[in-house]
Amino acid sequence: MGRKSIPLTEKKKEDVKLLKAADIFKLKRIWIILLAPVSLLLLFVSKKSENFAENIIGNGIFRAVAFLYSRITGLLPFSLMELGIILSPVIVLAVLIRFFYVLVKHKNKEKYPFTRGYYALKWLINILDVASLAVFLLIVGCTCNYNRTPFAERYGISMNYSYEKSDADEVLEYIKEYENTHEVDKETYYYADGSSAELTSLEGQLQIAETMPKGENKVGDLYVLVLELTQRANEVRERLAKYEDADGVFRLSLMETEKEWGDLSEKEIYALKKKRLKKVMKLSKNAVSELNLKYPTIAKYLPSPKLIYNTEFMNKIEIVGVFCPFTMEANVDGAVPDYSIGFTACHELGHLSGYIKENEADFIAYLACTNSDDDILLYSGYTEALITAGNALYSSSPELFSLARRGYSDAVVRDFTDNSQFWEKYNEKPAAVVANKINDSYIKASGDDNGVKAYTLVVELLLSLIREGKI
Repeated sequence: MGRKSIPLTEKKKEDVKLLKAADIFKLKRIWIILLAPVSLLLLFVSKKSENFAENIIGNGIFRAVAFLYSRITGLLPFSLMELGIILSPVIVLAVLIRFFYVLVKHKNKEKYPFTRGYYALKWLINILDVASLAVFLLIVGCTCNYNRTPFAERYGISMNYSYEKSDADEVLEYIKEYENTHEVDKETYYYADGSSAELTSLEGQLQIAETMPKGENKVGDLYVLVLELTQRANEVRERLAKYEDADGVFRLSLMETEKEWGDLSEKEIYALKKKRLKKVMKLSKNAVSELNLKYPTIAKYLPSPKLIYNTEFMNKIEIVGVFCPFTMEANVDGAVPDYSIGFTACHELGHLSGYIKENEADFIAYLACTNSDDDILLYSGYTEALITAGNALYSSSPELFSLARRGYSDAVVRDFTDNSQFWEKYNEKPAAVVANKINDSYIKASGDDNGVKAYTLVVELLLSLIREGKI
């Protein structure tokens, strides 16, 4: 005869074994909590040992975690970071509702065979597990890498500069003396009031720059850097002239159609730009990956950056790209002026390669863009570097900047003007101010005392290329 199974409801109440608080240690996932103290230990050691941060974390643990994790999140066609931010309130609310529901229904021991103490501890363990994993990814994915060997030092890039206020005056005197004693190329410049003047052209300034000694005067090198970047930006922009809108501004949208800008609807413009942006993301990934041949610490295998859907929020906080260590994704705002997007994508991939300092990510982005054979990336690299170097030159010497600024082509000026107009509606808004302060505090707390000023330090790395004649 067969044996009839006895339903749980037919067992005596005392036969139901309840899990108690002491049984919480039987949970295998409880050990995930150890990731938090282990992470803090790794951070402590990395601050004490640059070699540990470089080889054990940057080129070891981080590279392995980033490689495996990004392969999974990279399969998704959307930003997991953005989805997580959107769904997080719903997830938190659902978890809380579930927690209190079980506590209320706890009297049903057959359905919930555990004590309230066990359930509360289990719930706490789950929260601590998630928090510990987040701490691990943040520390290993970001914070420890602030302590790794500087990119410049690793690859023998010299940044030994001294700066004196008199440097700018010396450069101006040198230029004036050269113009008085040599024949230089001149060009007619027109002013807003209708007047004009014959002034030294960009070619003439480059002629003078070739005779200036390199590495002796920081402001002089900075002036030469701006001139060199201006020349290259002008040349590439001329090749992109056919992709201009009615106002003469470069648009990615026009690179997939033979239609005139005025014949395109807003929907067509957005669809075309999105299509082109995906190609730019792939180009950026390939450009950064190819740097591995010369700079082995840059990741060889990288996923394509993700385009953010809620671009208006990104614009309001004036952040054009985000590397998320929790999802190992490089996220990019595709709604900003088109010429800057390729550089931003490469910058975030620089972070994904383990270089968290902003100036180093910028330098990697510049190298990736300018070593590409694609005009979109070339233009993006030269113009972004030109803006940063130009701002630095203006801070050091408005007079020298004014000279170099004359060399910008009309097309480059139109693109820069469009960029200024775009950001004008977001500048100094409360959201942008708060976001900037948070970013500044995080960078300083991570070990970089420069805070958001670190973004401008890429100029030091670019100047090293001028000294070596590699710009």
